[in-house]
This record gives sequence, C-alpha cells and structure tokens, in this order.
Amino acid sequence: MATGEIDLWLGARSSMPPNLRARTLYEEHFLCVMRREHPLAARPLDLDRFCALEHVLVSPSGGGFHGIVDESLAALNRNRRVTVSLNSFLLVPAVIAGSDLVATVPARLARAWTQQLNVLAPPCEIASFTVMMGWHARAHADPAQIWLRQRLADLLI
Repeated sequence: MATGEIDLWLGARSSMPPNLRARTLYEEHFLCVMRREHPLAARPLDLDRFCALEHVLVSPSGGGFHGIVDESLAALNRNRRVTVSLNSFLLVPAVIAGSDLVATVPARLARAWTQQLNVLAPPCEIASFTVMMGWHARAHADPAQIWLRQRLADLLI
C-alpha cells in the first residue's frame, strides 16, 4: 500500500494493519453449510450432531485446524473434528458439494451459496466479527480513492 500497488485492504478488524486509515463496513456472523442431500440437511443442527460431523475449516494462512468455532465449542467443554483445512472460503462449495462435511462460514458467503448448498444456523453462539476497509494515508484525500471507497461501502453496507 505504501508504494501504491494496492489501493484498499478489506478484512477483519483483528487483522487491520495499524498504520492504515480505516472505515467499518459491517458486522458479520456465521452460518453452517452442507450439501443439500446431506443426511442432516433437513433439520436444525443440535450441538451433539454438529460436534459429531466432520468439518471443513478455512485458514487463510494455511494449515490451520483450530479456529473461532473451536474456541466457542471449548467454552462449552465440547470439540469438533476438523478433517479438511482450506486456505480460501471460495473452495468450500466444491469440497462440501461432494461430501458429508460441514463448514461454518461468514453469513454473506453462506447466503450467496443457497442455490447449491443447505444453510443452517450453528448450534452454539460464535463470536461475530467486524469487516473493515483500510487505505494508506497518502490516498486519504485522493478523489478517485474517495470515490472507490464510497462505492465499495455502498455495496457492502
């Protein structure tokens, strides 16, 4: 961003680089997705069934098998079986569609996949997160940058 190669940063507040100007876009929560023909797709997930399933976890940095869902379950003295770790949420539909795996994903993504996957509420409280937009101070007053930030905010808010 300092060199001008990247105009905007989008991500969770927790990973916002401290040297950027920032704007909150929205608060996000989680939903579960599974293939439409999954044996448990027709009814709400309870905690026992949820924990017994095999799960997909998305770890953008790669190789992670523990995430926010696991933290929520640990608070209830429960755990789940993460059997697949992906580095992108965009891979989830293809992996889920041909298996009995379940994934817990940001709600906006889950809703975008409703034509191909079954979407269910998670059986426990999972902390939401704030999605932010960040930009370099050098671009703060640039008219084109202001326009871009406003258009993006209009689309996402």
